Amino acid sequence: MLPMRLMTSLTLVVLAQLGGASNDAPLSVALMCLALLIVPTDLLPAIVLITVRDDGAFIGPLFLSDVAALVCVTRVVLSPQGLKIRFSASRIALLAFFLWTAFVTITGLGVLTALGRVALYAAMGVAVSYRPPAKRYLFAGIVGLAVMEIILHMPYLPSRLHGRFIDDPSHAGGLFIAALLVVWTSRLHRPLKVLLVGLIAFGIAMTLTRSVWFAVGAVAFAAALPRRWYVPLLLPPAAGLAALPLVPYVNSMLGLYEYSVTVRVKSISAGWRQFQENPIVGHGWQLASAVRELGIIGPSDVAIYNLWIHLGVSSGIVGLILFLTFVSTLAREALSDQKAYLFLVATLAMSLSEMHLYGQSLLALLFFTMTFTWRPLKAAQPFASFEVPCRRIGQNRAKRRPLFGCPGGPAELHETGNTTLTGIRLAMRGGRRETGGDGSAVGEELWNQAGGSDSGQLDYGKNRT
Repeated sequence: MLPMRLMTSLTLVVLAQLGGASNDAPLSVALMCLALLIVPTDLLPAIVLITVRDDGAFIGPLFLSDVAALVCVTRVVLSPQGLKIRFSASRIALLAFFLWTAFVTITGLGVLTALGRVALYAAMGVAVSYRPPAKRYLFAGIVGLAVMEIILHMPYLPSRLHGRFIDDPSHAGGLFIAALLVVWTSRLHRPLKVLLVGLIAFGIAMTLTRSVWFAVGAVAFAAALPRRWYVPLLLPPAAGLAALPLVPYVNSMLGLYEYSVTVRVKSISAGWRQFQENPIVGHGWQLASAVRELGIIGPSDVAIYNLWIHLGVSSGIVGLILFLTFVSTLAREALSDQKAYLFLVATLAMSLSEMHLYGQSLLALLFFTMTFTWRPLKAAQPFASFEVPCRRIGQNRAKRRPLFGCPGGPAELHETGNTTLTGIRLAMRGGRRETGGDGSAVGEELWNQAGGSDSGQLDYGKNRT
């Protein structure tokens, strides 16, 4: 059934492209919309990823990526997964931020189009977090798009990598960082993983973008530190202050474009002055007015090259507090997901000299789809001891340790409140069991508790889900 739907949707897309999908070709637009309705829901996030940088008008003010995202969110909400959607602390804080900013914008001089697109990306991130297959297809799309952009740039070396489809070095760098994290935490065979990591690292270097390089350094540093919720918030500004004196040296050594640094300093200074004019409420989501006095207008009218100054200008101290609450609670929820945790670090590191929350922003789309987790980490809750029968199902050749599996499979164990042992790292700390979904083999503690045999009964006592 799914292959048939996919082939039908691809046929409709080809027919629409032959007719030219635009406002002037109603039949082509209708065929594209029908293809989006027929294509499997789990493929829609990858479609949004590929088309988010396409600025061609599709239906009125909506782009193709907007329609695809709307269809994705609607179909997930109307599906059985829609009944399972919960409002975690981070999502409540983010909803409050959007409502407050929309109120300030409506009562001011701003328009809601750009803010609406950012909210749509956030809604799609929530929807994707409840469909694991959609997340896997999205990860495959991230890696595939990154590899394709790097390969297509090879004939133009040593020029700066903007991206054939992305056409922006900072957005390309954010995509490459996301792809690097996906590959690094995957179970690919070692030779293929080394090849992909090397290729993506080469692409990151060829962006010649200091904010991207700084984000990679912050991610590497955060990966070496214990996973704590405050690390994504404190590490980027601390590392930025430490690296600031090195910027002139890096510019002179690599011959980088120095004027971009000057533009960012001036735009942040102008934004700070605009923030002081209305610090509590802000001016609304009116981007260009922030630095009108200096005539500095960035891409897509994003004038302030700092996320936090931009939020202060747009939504005031109230909006800043709400967004900071969102990020801090999101960091807590991402502790159980290495990719989400490290990409949050990368995004906040780049936000010191970039503002990625606007329409058609690949970084905004990646920010919400990569960092939202399906099952946030909760506080440890004690409950009665239980026994999980397990048996040996294979061998981890790298660590020379056995792999255990539980009868009933992951679905049955999830429904009963237990957790499958297959592919989950268990760390025994103070009688509690902490799980991390990074796909690693069962640790030495299980082998010892099982007595080194091929089957055993493991008594966990207290559990952390």
